Amino acid sequence: MFRIAGREDQNDDPRYANPATRMRYSEEIYCILEKMIADRTVEEWRRALDVAAIPVQKANTKQGLLDDEQPMATGFRQSAVQILQSSAGCFHMARRCRALAAVLQPRAG
Repeated sequence: MFRIAGREDQNDDPRYANPATRMRYSEEIYCILEKMIADRTVEEWRRALDVAAIPVQKANTKQGLLDDEQPMATGFRQSAVQILQSSAGCFHMARRCRALAAVLQPRAG
């Protein structure tokens, strides 16, 4: 990841040596990563990490989830109910999942 970010200087940092040291220095490491990733968009990082075979997944905000094309395509957005509450304002809440057939699965064997 450091090579992709142009930060090869971080490769030999002893804070990344093993999971225990990464955990011990996690606050410092997160500060470094936060500054490092600010240079590119989520999509640019996703493409670069995908090419390097580094697993990556976008994390949505609540509004991002409602606006994302995947939930739109699957009907999640259409199934969300908009609720207006005096103390909390307006928010979306997903309707319950579709009811499955009341038929038991066949037994194996």
